[in-house]
Amino acid sequence: MRISLFSRLILLGFGFFSSYTVWGQGPVEQGVSLIKSFAREQFRGDGKIWDITQDGDGIMYFAANNGLWEYDGTRWTNYTNPLHNNLRAVHYNKEDQILYSAGYGGFGFWKKDEKGELNYYEIYSAGLEESNHAAEFWSVGELEGHILFQSFEKLFFYTPGTQTMDSIDAPSVFSFLHKSKGRVFVEDYVEGLFEVVGDELVKIPNTGVFGGGIVGISVVEDNELLIVSDDDGVFEWKDGVLRSKRWRLNVGLKRDRIYSFQELDNGNLVFGTIMNGIYVSNKRGVRLLHFDTRKGLEKNTILSLFLDHQTNLWLGLDGGVNYLKINSGISYLLDEIAKIGTVYASQRMLKMHYIGSNQGLYTLDLRKESSRPRLVKGSQGQVWSVENIDQQIWIGHHKGAFLLKEGAFTQISNEPGAWIFQKHPKRDDIVYSGNYFGICVYKKIQGEWKFITKLNTFNESARFMEFDNIGRLWVAHPSKGYYRLLLSNDGLAIEKMDFFGMDNQNIERYAYMTRIDGNLIFFNPQGFFQFDEVDNDFYQSRYATELFEGVENLSRIEQFGDIFWYISKNSLGFIQREGNEFKNIQEPFAHFRNKHLGDFTSISKLRKNIFSIGIYDGLVFCRAPVPDSLVAGSPAAPIIRGVNLISSKDTIAASIAPSDPVSVPYRNNFIEFKIATPNAPEGDFWKVQYQLKGLTDDWSDWINRKQLNFPNLSPGDYELNLRVMDGNGNMSPIVTYSFEVEHPWYLGTFFIVLYALLVVAVFFMIREYFRRKALKEKERLQKKDEEKMQRQKEKYEREKLESEKRLLVLKEEKYRLELEQKNNELSSAAMINIRKNELLSEIKNDIKQLEKNSGDQALSSVKKLIKKINRQINSQEDWLSFELHFNNAHAHFFDKIREKHSGLTANDFKLCAYLKLNLSSKEIASLMNISVRSVEMSRYRLRKKLDLSPEESLSEYISSF
Repeated sequence: MRISLFSRLILLGFGFFSSYTVWGQGPVEQGVSLIKSFAREQFRGDGKIWDITQDGDGIMYFAANNGLWEYDGTRWTNYTNPLHNNLRAVHYNKEDQILYSAGYGGFGFWKKDEKGELNYYEIYSAGLEESNHAAEFWSVGELEGHILFQSFEKLFFYTPGTQTMDSIDAPSVFSFLHKSKGRVFVEDYVEGLFEVVGDELVKIPNTGVFGGGIVGISVVEDNELLIVSDDDGVFEWKDGVLRSKRWRLNVGLKRDRIYSFQELDNGNLVFGTIMNGIYVSNKRGVRLLHFDTRKGLEKNTILSLFLDHQTNLWLGLDGGVNYLKINSGISYLLDEIAKIGTVYASQRMLKMHYIGSNQGLYTLDLRKESSRPRLVKGSQGQVWSVENIDQQIWIGHHKGAFLLKEGAFTQISNEPGAWIFQKHPKRDDIVYSGNYFGICVYKKIQGEWKFITKLNTFNESARFMEFDNIGRLWVAHPSKGYYRLLLSNDGLAIEKMDFFGMDNQNIERYAYMTRIDGNLIFFNPQGFFQFDEVDNDFYQSRYATELFEGVENLSRIEQFGDIFWYISKNSLGFIQREGNEFKNIQEPFAHFRNKHLGDFTSISKLRKNIFSIGIYDGLVFCRAPVPDSLVAGSPAAPIIRGVNLISSKDTIAASIAPSDPVSVPYRNNFIEFKIATPNAPEGDFWKVQYQLKGLTDDWSDWINRKQLNFPNLSPGDYELNLRVMDGNGNMSPIVTYSFEVEHPWYLGTFFIVLYALLVVAVFFMIREYFRRKALKEKERLQKKDEEKMQRQKEKYEREKLESEKRLLVLKEEKYRLELEQKNNELSSAAMINIRKNELLSEIKNDIKQLEKNSGDQALSSVKKLIKKINRQINSQEDWLSFELHFNNAHAHFFDKIREKHSGLTANDFKLCAYLKLNLSSKEIASLMNISVRSVEMSRYRLRKKLDLSPEESLSEYISSF
């Protein structure tokens, strides 16, 4: 688990203790390197770190009283063994890639198993009969294929290839083993220093004065050594002559007692002391650095020193571990100790460093070793800028513009809020200040700068001002746009002002400007632009666009030769120009990339290649350009540190580097990968990207994560690809891990065969079931069809009957209508006859009346006429015609009556016919030419003949035929 550490960017401002860089370009500036602390609590309460080493993957190892500690840049792991737990020394052998350790009771080596865990293998264990001196091993080294283990009494030579071991006895008592430039030395308490040559000890003459107090050796030449002692400081041994180094540093080293020593790659020296932290010097003993608890170390007692792959220092303390990033070219002067607040401006002139912050103006005297930031009297308040104009310090302050005259803070304008100062490009006696509400003009009169006026008609905030190449003053207002001011010849007034705002297609909110190679460049989220004087509009700057390709959301750009510093929303860095090639350098600044002040950030060049950057809790000093060794090439690939196959019941640790794909039980299909980037400089932010083939072919976003979880993976083959990207955008090689998630037990081979058989059986069962079902269905359908056909037949018969019935009804209706028509016709004919007979009867009656009143001759004519009328009334032809029509309308009527009543007369049949037509007695009487009473009598006689009872109706009876 990652430390109970507190990681601090510590400051130094006390004295000219320049932060040193190991690539040998000298000190950066006052301040200290990044210090990262891993406290005693991280080591389970026993933080004595006796020795430190690093393997080929960049993983750090620490020898401690409570075992071996491993740190991969993310996680700390403690390894112990019951035999040799109290360790004093560790050493990584690059050839056989094995980690060796030694301590109380013996020594051995550690090898990683397939799961990435270290296992201890004993080489030698001291017997109970051996003395404490023989059982305690303090040093491990290597020489000519041998691994050397040193105790107080013996020096052991172990050969890994043959697994054999020899030893040399100490002349009296060995002290410590020392290594330098491939040579190995060991000190004897009585005889002095020896060099180990082959399997022999070769005495270094005149070195017996130290009495076991040598803590380090540096080989200068074949016949020259630098000997570091604990109590007496540093000595030079050359051609057999030993003499103490007359270094000023030696005084402090003797006082503070040296305990550990490390030679750096460039020949500089690091001394770890018991009393006062570490000192760094060059080969000549000139002190370059000093770190103690006041300057960020966890403890002052330094038990061990180690230079890692990135040439940064690890310190084993008497209570924890410190990491010093001395190879970054960056140092810090922070508010934690210097109490300078948030820094908005920094300027160096001669031997003084001027720092403007939210608390006021501070000065730091670089000539004095004990100097510390000092607040200038009267400067309290917000300082926005500090400028060196003609060897005069100008201060932009919340209260106005100030000059620093002989150390006195002197106000020359009380116009509030002086942001920035710009000198007139053609007049050396004019300076402008951009203020909260406009622009102030200052003029040099008789050697003194005086406030003259404010530029008329311009009252906007002028935090960003630049003159273009033809002398016009531009003001950038981030939230509004750009103002172009044409000044008068004397520079004291505005003759014309143009404004280019957000309605311009090339301008957007967050509008800024800068100078690149002497040209005024305007930039905002729309891109980089220059101004065309002919078209009076902006056009894209191709060079600036190419220079800052891939860098977005810029708020500040400052050019210093081939170095282009920039500030963006979430980053800080510079473009390093080398001819037509551009390098984007960000990684060295990863520690404070989120501490900059946005477009308020001050970037100043203090001296050659040294820059200062203001941040919210202090000041950062940087070197630029950065050596190729720190930015070239790809970062090291990430390391898979652990693979856990997790289920709800157990967790299985899988191999981290399998030769074949790992088989993952289905129930453990939650897979956790622990990854590390130990080769990344401590504190740097390398991002990880992954691709899990089998799940997706897409790469993930770049993430700051050291553990990847893939839950509930489906059965199948997978391939995890990993890579990292450093702060400069360089990508590492890809690391691949293949695995296969097995099918669940119920989908194993046996069960699959069983399932197949079951499927076949079920198939045939289903087939038989459906066959039978089909037969039944067929029978059912046949039966249903038969029933349907029967129903259809019955329906047909019913419909046929209905049709016939309807036909009969229609026929009956037709007959009825025909009958009705015929009856009507008969009735009409009868009525005609009736009317005719009635008429004839009336005529006859009239004639009879006339007969009574006429003579004989007339009487004879009348009688003839009456006979003629009677013949017409009783005309047989009328009856025959009636009978014919009646038979057509009522066929078989007479036959039916005659069949039933054979005794009827012709008159009876006539009467029946007239009754069938529902004629009244009067109408019948007229037709038969008889009286009504005769008709009634005839009806009576007919009832008798028909044998009808009194209750029965004669008419209804006749109608029934």
